[in-house]
Amino acid sequence: MPIEPIKKSNVSEEVFEQLKALIYSGEWKPGEKIQSENDLAKTFHVSRVSIRAALNRLNGLGLVVSKQGEGTFVGEVSVENCMNSLLPMLLMDRSQLLDVYEFRKIIDVGSAKLAALNATEADIQALSENVQKMQELQDACDIPEFARLDVEFHTLLAAATQNSVMVKVYAIIQEVLLTEQTKQHRLFGPSGGLIFHPLVLEAVKKGDGVEAARVMEEHLDKSIQKLKESWK
Repeated sequence: MPIEPIKKSNVSEEVFEQLKALIYSGEWKPGEKIQSENDLAKTFHVSRVSIRAALNRLNGLGLVVSKQGEGTFVGEVSVENCMNSLLPMLLMDRSQLLDVYEFRKIIDVGSAKLAALNATEADIQALSENVQKMQELQDACDIPEFARLDVEFHTLLAAATQNSVMVKVYAIIQEVLLTEQTKQHRLFGPSGGLIFHPLVLEAVKKGDGVEAARVMEEHLDKSIQKLKESWK
């Protein structure tokens, strides 16, 4: 993935996002030394101040490590420090995917039930538009965008609970979920979301919390089953 010259007004934010993408994609490997601030500034066509601000943010997240007299290196990212530091995962193997699914089963089932009880008309409209976009995209083979929409559905569902803690939890784990969903869709395709999200939506529209929870649990159980079967 080539680095692109910065065009946006918030240059340090754009630098941060591009460097973060290089790390998440695995293009920059853990332990790999990255370019100096001067070289990065020339590559991005921005000032060193913008580069330093972006690197400081990455350093705070543990995604890069600065060593005095040696330079800046890509950090080691594991599932454990990902969750402890509220970071998305760089890589996930299948056992780690299973951990995420089991965590989601605890959170998402309750979220679906509460959303059915508390969703506003605006929440239902947003969920409906998301489902429609996913259905329109099903034949496009755009896995990253489909994964983004998948995560967006669950985030919108959390917002529909009207529970501030649930909303914050999803804000924290959103990029973890995006990594997980991208991996899942590459392994098994998009059928799960296409089948179960409309059913969850219908239960939310009816205000049927029991049915929304039942469908969400079945959705996640099917995904866990597929993952375990893929190991055989």
